[in-house]
Amino acid sequence: MSTITAATKPGSTVGQADEFEVSDRRKNRYGVIQMTDWDTDEFRSLTPAHRCVYVTLCMYVGRYTQQCYPKIASIMQVTGISRATVFRALSELERVGLVERSKRFINPARKVNLYILK
Repeated sequence: MSTITAATKPGSTVGQADEFEVSDRRKNRYGVIQMTDWDTDEFRSLTPAHRCVYVTLCMYVGRYTQQCYPKIASIMQVTGISRATVFRALSELERVGLVERSKRFINPARKVNLYILK
């Protein structure tokens, strides 16, 4: 079960969260999305599918590293989005500067995508 909770700083107005914590309770992994990340023209220009992929990456990201490496199939399963749409969303997230992609080499025969959230 995945959940999204909002956190506010002391002195904040009720209903105005400063950050959201996205947690996957099955494996105790979570990431934090700062509200400043969402309050940009680039983020507002994303489609709902692109936003779903971004939040899914936040579910997998390490708390201190801001890195994750989920399979495309895992992203598809969590979001319910097709493979082609996931690839388009990742490309768009990279274009607007919210995500950086690189290859992570496990061994010479196996490579995985490493996603770094900005």
